[in-house]
Amino acid sequence: MKILVTYDIIDTKIRNRLIDELFNFGFERLQYSIFLGEINSKKFRKLVNSSEKIINKKEDSLYFFSLCEEDFKRGIFLGKAINKKYIDCDILYF
Repeated sequence: MKILVTYDIIDTKIRNRLIDELFNFGFERLQYSIFLGEINSKKFRKLVNSSEKIINKKEDSLYFFSLCEEDFKRGIFLGKAINKKYIDCDILYF
């Protein structure tokens, strides 16, 4: 499943730990605080559990959104493209 991750983390050290964790799970950075990855449900639960231990729940925000293939394919991508391995639709806008 495709997972979109977005966060708002104040502390640089905590933010960097989370970024490293996302990279370790194979996620790619779309923007500074937005990542996209493809992961199975077992690894996703592990990512959520490990992320929960990293962030400060009183100060930080961390969101995980599951994207089905149909919804993802309906997205419009303008400008600098993400890794094309995620995109297998016929029309892209760059």
